Amino acid sequence: PELEDIILPSDYGVLARDRNIAWEALSTLTPKSYGYAEKNMVEKLVNAKTYPITPKDMIGFRRVRSIQIDARDGIFSYPYFNCRFKKADGKVFFEKTTGSQRKSGYVYQNSPESLVFLGGWSVNDDPQTGYGSTNSVVGKVYKIGPRKAIMIFPTGLKSTNSQNNSHEEDHIFNIVGNLSAFFDWLLHAKVFHLPL
Repeated sequence: PELEDIILPSDYGVLARDRNIAWEALSTLTPKSYGYAEKNMVEKLVNAKTYPITPKDMIGFRRVRSIQIDARDGIFSYPYFNCRFKKADGKVFFEKTTGSQRKSGYVYQNSPESLVFLGGWSVNDDPQTGYGSTNSVVGKVYKIGPRKAIMIFPTGLKSTNSQNNSHEEDHIFNIVGNLSAFFDWLLHAKVFHLPL
């Protein structure tokens, strides 16, 4: 099925504002916020020039770094963890395979310069969850360099997540950077940064 046949209109509406939501979360931070020294780096990732991308281009990314931006508390960066994009059921499937907070799901073509991630989140070795579950997650993927991509998860405004929980509150960004290198997440604006 195509993206339009799967994604809820409310989720697509939130994804249309993904970068704005990220900027809104960043704009609330003050010099007293935890991790404030990383704000400039995160702003550069969110504001980076984008390039054409396809789901197939994501195969080869192997590491993900999570950067969580909490509008109330600050920026929380995590070390690199393992991840993979692989072909499954005729589509490209992403999964973070190490670390306690894990996302998994499929990526779909959205425009020539963006993909949409539809999946779910789980903790540690709990079973993976999918789009439409109570742990549902949506994100948008952009290529920002020859071997870098970012994935932004503005999950705090999602309507599909019916439960409040400590792992997925407010805006969450995920920046994917460098194929095989890393993936970043941001809380309240999570960004996955995937380097290759």
